[in-house]
Amino acid sequence: VARVYLYIQSIVYLTRGRILERRGMECACFAFFYIWFAALMCQMPTWGAMMAYFLISHAVAGILHVQITISHFPMPTYTNMEMDNDSETFFKTQLATSLNVSCPWYMDWFHGGLQFQIEHHLFPHIPRHNLRKVHPIIRDFCEEMGWKHHSVSFFEANRMVISHLYEVSKKTPNMRFTDTKLYDLLCARG
Repeated sequence: VARVYLYIQSIVYLTRGRILERRGMECACFAFFYIWFAALMCQMPTWGAMMAYFLISHAVAGILHVQITISHFPMPTYTNMEMDNDSETFFKTQLATSLNVSCPWYMDWFHGGLQFQIEHHLFPHIPRHNLRKVHPIIRDFCEEMGWKHHSVSFFEANRMVISHLYEVSKKTPNMRFTDTKLYDLLCARG
């Protein structure tokens, strides 16, 4: 359901949003995606198979969204566009803003390799099946340098996300949702 809502909001944003630069390119890319996805769906032999493909493909994408959420939401957000000093190097920024999820090797497929978010951010071109091999090298290097390498269990990562969302909600007790930038974004006004 959330994925379909994102499709709808994308169309609303393109048609009513304030996007001015490259609107034609954005529309062309969205049109290509929708035509491609419809053509792919039409390859299914029956309506039932079409619906099964649609639901399963979106459920699998949901797993990816959970992984991205638990690897980023509980961590600090880096907003500075320029490095001010040696404490803000690319390497240290990735360590500070990413969270690894500790899990056994047989869970790698479900996480898509993204449970090694720190290593993925440091070396985005390493194939995901090699991230588990790189992980101890990076972890040991961080330990040697005295830097924090954040890695927690799947359940602890979810607890951290919920805790972070709770803390954020406490900072806005009197704010009306309609006055937020999120509301503007969801209504394609931002």
